[in-house]
Amino acid sequence: LLSRSLPCSLSPAMESASRGASASGGKTTMYAVGAVPVFAFLIATIILYSDLGATLFAFHPFFMVAAFVLLMPTGASWYRLGNLVAEGRGNSQDLNGLRTQHAIFQGAGALCALLGFIMIVASKISQDHPVLGWPSTHAFFGWCALLGVVLQASVGFVKRRNLVVNQEKTFRWHGQFGVVVLVLSTIAIILGAQHMLIDVKKDAAGGMVVIAVTLSSLGVVVGGRLGLAFPPGSEEIDMSSALMET
Repeated sequence: LLSRSLPCSLSPAMESASRGASASGGKTTMYAVGAVPVFAFLIATIILYSDLGATLFAFHPFFMVAAFVLLMPTGASWYRLGNLVAEGRGNSQDLNGLRTQHAIFQGAGALCALLGFIMIVASKISQDHPVLGWPSTHAFFGWCALLGVVLQASVGFVKRRNLVVNQEKTFRWHGQFGVVVLVLSTIAIILGAQHMLIDVKKDAAGGMVVIAVTLSSLGVVVGGRLGLAFPPGSEEIDMSSALMET
């Protein structure tokens, strides 16, 4: 009734206020979501350090957790939710900054994953263990995740270049496959935590906490993609388009 009694000339102002409120709410959500991987990383690091110490082998899970629990989930969710803020402000140029931040987070994550791989190889060599051999289930999923990171980094570089140079959106599956990579890495971390903290170190409670915080970090990525289903001023939820859009 109120909207019918207001002059039509107020509609643009109301729409602008609504968009501004949506942008403010979206930015608050971004900060809240971005805090989840940070706390997940800190909790996992404390548990791993207390159980494994500062050994050469301990740097392997540290760098892997930094890559797949802290940096990559943050870069993915921050970029996806940032689209809401940019749309709410009506400023498409914000997307350029978001893409740069996304590339920085994912690049740093890829570097940490590489360091984690180097650490496990160095640890095996120092203990005269075979570097290559029949992989465990943990190693299998870890290898799949690492290969996925290599593919994602290459595709992301070409995708960004095509967008900047040719103003063309390519490799639209890049975002969806990123979620697949994080699922693979999450499985690898869960299997590793189960083996190290429950079987080897007999710290079942610590292992379950590491598993829980790892799942929470993956959850913010899925939530970030679903966030695209909430465009400013819309009350409808289109989950399928949110998951598939890149």
